[in-house]
Amino acid sequence: MKKVFYLFIIASFVLFSCSCRNSAPIVTITSPSTNNSFYLGSDIEFKCDSEDEEDIVLNENNIVWTSNKDGEIGEGSEITKNDLSVNEHKITVTVTDSKDHIATDDITIHVLENDFVFNV
Repeated sequence: MKKVFYLFIIASFVLFSCSCRNSAPIVTITSPSTNNSFYLGSDIEFKCDSEDEEDIVLNENNIVWTSNKDGEIGEGSEITKNDLSVNEHKITVTVTDSKDHIATDDITIHVLENDFVFNV
């Protein structure tokens, strides 16, 4: 009976240890820097680095970019946008791994009105 009890304890420990190993991914926005300003209509390149110990390579569809002003703006580790509204934007990238663990990073950018003056 003691052997069965000890086997149960060991098996429980192994199962518990294995289930605890899955950690959340890590994500860092690498471009643009926070507080950068861009003129309306200009290309803004958003890039991030992400990693996950268990998944090794994260699915590009599981990397989602959002703006607090314009909603979802794209998927993937690199996107380019030129249609963000004139405003201060909090840009968030969210990464989800295969076990539904989530990591986020965010920056603030400013999209400015074009103040072009045409002389005729």
